[in-house]
Amino acid sequence: MLKLIHRERSRMNVVSESEADTKQFGKLLAISLFPGAIVGLVGDLGSGKTRIVKAVAEGLGVEPEEINSPTFTLIQEYSGRLILKHCDTYRLRDPKEFVDLGLDELLAEDTVALIEWADRVMPYLPSDVLTILIDATSIHSRTFQLDAGGKSSQRIIDEMDSFFLNHWQDFPKLLMGKRLRSRAAEFHCSTPVSLRWMGRLLFFFGSQGSFRC
Repeated sequence: MLKLIHRERSRMNVVSESEADTKQFGKLLAISLFPGAIVGLVGDLGSGKTRIVKAVAEGLGVEPEEINSPTFTLIQEYSGRLILKHCDTYRLRDPKEFVDLGLDELLAEDTVALIEWADRVMPYLPSDVLTILIDATSIHSRTFQLDAGGKSSQRIIDEMDSFFLNHWQDFPKLLMGKRLRSRAAEFHCSTPVSLRWMGRLLFFFGSQGSFRC
């Protein structure tokens, strides 16, 4: 199960103990996203950046078989609850080539941008980026450090933090597509943050045909 181990105003540290946890992290991130959000993924080769992108895409309602790594085009676009643009800068010969990809379109206000190897192109990104540093602590376990660069990315951290604060222990079951009992659906629905969460969960599980309350 995902564990929140540290929280500051603009930083959050989360531990994943398995591949299933990492998938849950990606879907938790997906539910917290909104148009104009920019997420930069940083980590060594094989740390799980692409796995997170796939989980985010699934969390936004994209069919798993549609999700591919941007091998040749460098940018893939998917349509779900939000328009998702996935950019992998690993194959750029020079980070300056990133500008030629069309930043206005990639970072448009009506889309969500996920950028792998974001540390290579940070000078060309806006300051308001949610940076996720991935540390592979073992074969399957990961530590995610989330840092907000501004108000927009701070909002993502606050949304994710509100989920941990609400202690919805059934969340791992939900993200694996199992049914939610009505009692759990009514849990903590009195606060504005929780109502936003319920709306997103209703969208996600309604679209998957596996939500009932």
